[in-house]
Amino acid sequence: MNIRYPVILEPQEPTGFFVRFPDLSDTFTEGATEEEALFNAAEVLTAMLEWRMDNNQPLPEPSTDVVGATGYVAPDAKTRSGSSCTPIPGRQVHVRNCQSHGNFLASGQSVGKLSPLALIETA
Repeated sequence: MNIRYPVILEPQEPTGFFVRFPDLSDTFTEGATEEEALFNAAEVLTAMLEWRMDNNQPLPEPSTDVVGATGYVAPDAKTRSGSSCTPIPGRQVHVRNCQSHGNFLASGQSVGKLSPLALIETA
């Protein structure tokens, strides 16, 4: 399953970011920095999709081209069930919890090895 859900980051006062998923109204998180918020987004997305699968709940289709989307986040490799993860051209890719899984390019520059645990693409 090759799935990446759009996320919207909203700056919070006095600091930090709130993250929400337009396709999953019950899935949201936050972080002190944009990078932390996106990392947390991958974790909460994984947890909610696993819960839905464990409880025989439907998985919504990820939207594409969402107005205002900061980027697209994929769940971990176990949840993706071995899907391929090719970044969207022209997007910056942030990778966390790395294990070797192939080289990828974003904006013409190599970003190194892709983690099977979390893929985060931002505009």
